[in-house]
Amino acid sequence: MEPTLRIKKRRLLRDFSIIGLSVIVAIYIQISDTSSTLVGFFSSLYFVPAAILMGFLFSLTFTAAISTSVFILLAETTHNPFLIALLGGVGSALANSLIYKFFKEEIKDDIELIEPEYAKKLAHKIMHSKLFVGLLPYLAALILASPLPDELGILLLSGSNFKYTKFFILSFAFHTIGILAIVLLGKTFI
Repeated sequence: MEPTLRIKKRRLLRDFSIIGLSVIVAIYIQISDTSSTLVGFFSSLYFVPAAILMGFLFSLTFTAAISTSVFILLAETTHNPFLIALLGGVGSALANSLIYKFFKEEIKDDIELIEPEYAKKLAHKIMHSKLFVGLLPYLAALILASPLPDELGILLLSGSNFKYTKFFILSFAFHTIGILAIVLLGKTFI
């Protein structure tokens, strides 16, 4: 087996282990006595920083399960679910903005590293085709609103000439809708 293939398999195993641990922590938060303590804690003004922080973590693949669990706990407080979703949307958009800035600066270097001439020409043709540019916001929006890792949607948008302000608004809107759905479902079923 090639050394690079072994390294890739180890990284994949590590990533899935972290996601599995995140899911275990999320379940623990819901079924343990910690949940009632957190609900009491979030019933005060601490729900504002908690909602923003959980929104930030909601955008990251490795911590999305934990933040979803905490959003369900936030739903048990007496606070407005729309306010929780808006605050979470702000945190999520901030996280995605940081990832977007990183990918935007690094993507050209990565493409050149893979294959200096061919990949650059191919990527340019794909990224600037009318069909791709027209469908790109919708595809990225579906990815941002879905349980798929946000990094995929961000990678699509950062590789094109998608404007940062449009990206920020798109990210904020779809994450706010997703968080609102979680909070409302948490309020309904818990």
